[in-house]
Amino acid sequence: MSLTQDIFYLNKRHSSIISTFLDDIEELVNEVSCYNEDLVGFDVIMKSIIDFHNGLGEYVLYGSIGSQEWYVSLPNNLYWATKGYLANLELNQDNDMSLCEEKLLSLTVDVLKQLNNSIIIQPFNEEEQKINLN
Repeated sequence: MSLTQDIFYLNKRHSSIISTFLDDIEELVNEVSCYNEDLVGFDVIMKSIIDFHNGLGEYVLYGSIGSQEWYVSLPNNLYWATKGYLANLELNQDNDMSLCEEKLLSLTVDVLKQLNNSIIIQPFNEEEQKINLN
């Protein structure tokens, strides 16, 4: 992934799952974007979503937000932002984005299942509750 921005993770499982998801989303957007300007615009969107995710992570440290809600926040927010991005592409390029939107939904559902299963299979221990603030 081309992002140089630090992302806050709860643990190594979280990092691995989210990194793969971000790569998959980036690949999906690259497939449907015709212009480099579109990709630059999406990069700005992704950076904003990561900033928001990192900001929520700081609230988890102070106990304002539960770690499980934050744990799945990035995929949820990125899904909606990408869906809006794809809708804009469809308006500007006369493309049918339904297959791309189905793939986006499938990727998001899969990553949320992975995240939720990782909590069930290996619940958080005290060490993993500490967010890696890079």
